[in-house]
Amino acid sequence: MLYILAGSDPALRKRADLIVVSGIAQLAAVVSMMLFGLLTFDGASSAAYLAPVFFGGGVLGARLFRQASERAYQQVALGALFLAAVGLLCTNLARLLL
Repeated sequence: MLYILAGSDPALRKRADLIVVSGIAQLAAVVSMMLFGLLTFDGASSAAYLAPVFFGGGVLGARLFRQASERAYQQVALGALFLAAVGLLCTNLARLLL
């Protein structure tokens, strides 16, 4: 992700690349969970309740992207990656220490 965002491509290209990479990663995760028996019908049906929120976020993101400058897009994308990394770090540290 950082490799894509650090490039000199226009924001439209970076966004498209990130969508493709994220889609492939999500598909691979679902297939992996199915193969290892971690994704059950109950879990998938529960996730279906979150689908409107997921798609709503996509629509909102698309609208905001059209209005944002390339610099703003890059700052928001890097900020989101940073927050995700900090959240994962804190979660894993808490698991190790507690």
